Amino acid sequence: MVDEFEFDTTTRPTIVENDPNIAEESDEYVSDKEGEPATEPATEPQATSAEPTKQEASGETSLVLLFVHVGILAAVSGWVNAVVPDPYMDEVFHIPQAQYYCVQKYSVWNPKITTPPGLYAISDLFITPVGLFTSAFICTPSFLRAINRIFSIITYLILARLLASVHARRGVADDQLALAALALVMFPVAYFYNFLYYTDSGSTLFVLWAYLCARDGRYMWSGIISAISVTFRQTNIVWVCFLLGISLVRILSTDLKVLQPKKSESEDDAKDDEARLYNPLVAEVASIGQVLTSIASLIRLTFKHLPYLLEQLYSFVLTLAGFVAFVIWNDGIALGDRANHVAGLHVPQLFYFASFAAFFAAPAILSMDLVRRAVLGPVTGGFRRLGTLIVTAVGMLFLVDRFTMEHPFLLSDNRHYTFYVWKNIYRRHSLARYALVPAYMGAGWALLQPLTTTLPLLDLLAYLAAVTLTLVPSPLLEFRYFILPFLMYMVHVPVPGKGRLVAMCAAYAAVNAWTVYMFLWKGFEWETELGKVQRFMW
Repeated sequence: MVDEFEFDTTTRPTIVENDPNIAEESDEYVSDKEGEPATEPATEPQATSAEPTKQEASGETSLVLLFVHVGILAAVSGWVNAVVPDPYMDEVFHIPQAQYYCVQKYSVWNPKITTPPGLYAISDLFITPVGLFTSAFICTPSFLRAINRIFSIITYLILARLLASVHARRGVADDQLALAALALVMFPVAYFYNFLYYTDSGSTLFVLWAYLCARDGRYMWSGIISAISVTFRQTNIVWVCFLLGISLVRILSTDLKVLQPKKSESEDDAKDDEARLYNPLVAEVASIGQVLTSIASLIRLTFKHLPYLLEQLYSFVLTLAGFVAFVIWNDGIALGDRANHVAGLHVPQLFYFASFAAFFAAPAILSMDLVRRAVLGPVTGGFRRLGTLIVTAVGMLFLVDRFTMEHPFLLSDNRHYTFYVWKNIYRRHSLARYALVPAYMGAGWALLQPLTTTLPLLDLLAYLAAVTLTLVPSPLLEFRYFILPFLMYMVHVPVPGKGRLVAMCAAYAAVNAWTVYMFLWKGFEWETELGKVQRFMW
């Protein structure tokens, strides 16, 4: 079992031949042309001791970047623990609860906590062995915060493997993948919470880890690890469903027991079994009929192979069944403070996320060609495209008008950046929310373009469904809710060149430096709580 979870960032995962879920290589990476005689591959000269192989060089790059990540985490955490040694904001709930777990008082529970105890249980697993070697109380804020930095280090390794899996057939160098993993693990909103004792770092790690297992065909482990993610945040049950859907598609597309008919079956059944799951690349979809055909194909093959699928995906089924049992027992999804966590129909959350994601993804996806197509598309696309844009804009204006929500927390807490976004943009003028619809449309269009040649249709539909179910029920605009949707998106975007990746790392590092600076050294006081420092944070 241990070998299954070794993180080797220097090698690529095994590629499943003829996998229709993995996009074909572009013209830049075409293999031997069909019809030409096969040739012996050129033998590369053996590397001497003074000339490392490409694999060794990429391994060294990955290791160096890992040390860079660890070093920065250590330095920043030292500043945070020195300036803010006591629990801050939500830590005043999380840290005392974890300390009860540290002394094995598992029955004690703070009713104001709204998330399950996964973070505290995992922390206890880390701390208990260390406590065997000392009599001192080590379940301190600084030690508990270090748990999230461990999660962040593992997340880097997971992202490196995940990027290698997603882009295995696209000729991306391993050191380029390692640099992309570093950029993503530095994503500012997620990065900030590595230095506090919040649930976000662990939640992100276990969802991404479960996705990696699903892509590698380790469906049992994917279901188990995704179940752990739900113990950090209940909303991760949406990503469990996403992973179940992705696993279902991969089995129906690649599993030989599904693709190859049994000899004992009749000719008609054999022909039926030979039918492949219809899951074209998004770029190949030209009509709604293809979308419906793809969904119908998935449903038909799922029912046809249901016993085998249940055998492969039982851990997901058990996770979903356990969650349903929890909801029935708890009389709802939220724990603790339910009055401020009532689900709604907050459709504009999708528009906020599109703008947010387009901004942070710009170093990877923005190009002159994309800008040219965005500007000229409505002009050169004819009346049909113009009509589509108008209908879309009218629909979005209606959704903004009817489903915009202002949660009480949004306007009552000026420590969060969302307070200033709402105050200075959406509250500046009554028409501001409507005037931003063209920006939402442009952001959404720009985000979809890189995925059209990399993502199959059913995979994209599963992602869009997961993002919708994650964001729309939440009445509160909070950037933390965007972490997993953004990282899942970026993993599938074509990996940019090293220059862009360096620029992306630098831009993220600058934002991180600014947010840490604002948090540590630009505190302020409320008139109602004089002498207590309030701090800016995501």
